[in-house]
Amino acid sequence: MSQESTFITSSSTITGTLFASAKAMVSLSVSNNGKGSNSNPLSLNFALSKLNNLSANSKRKLILLGDMLELGKHSKKFHRKAAEFINHTEIDKVYVYGKDVIETFNKIRPQKRGKILNSKEDIYNFMIKDIKNGEYLMIKGSNSTGLNRISQNLKKGKLNAF
Repeated sequence: MSQESTFITSSSTITGTLFASAKAMVSLSVSNNGKGSNSNPLSLNFALSKLNNLSANSKRKLILLGDMLELGKHSKKFHRKAAEFINHTEIDKVYVYGKDVIETFNKIRPQKRGKILNSKEDIYNFMIKDIKNGEYLMIKGSNSTGLNRISQNLKKGKLNAF
């Protein structure tokens, strides 16, 4: 049985095959601009708009959000504001990884809340167990959250290399 999902990160378009388990094969399509950068409110809103405007043909749109770092004393405010934007989209579920992004998670409407992921193992389990055939996943967070490395490993077909 094969499982095809689309993974979207915020940083060349690469397609590959990723073996998620003995039972499932995930077809991977990652859209990247090739530039590593920290997440910030403007880039997050742009990425969310792109995901929101995708025609999903009844498939879920999921987000894995990490912290937007280097925002200084306004960090909590900007993370809460991201939730306001997400609440007005057709994005189905939001999963978060990090300390500051909990502010976003807590302000997202309950029906849009996925899970708080506390470790790389939680992220791995989420990708294996929670993403269904044909769904979209956007990964967005500052570089130092480690999400960029995870998306790079996904592009290389190394799901276990978190």
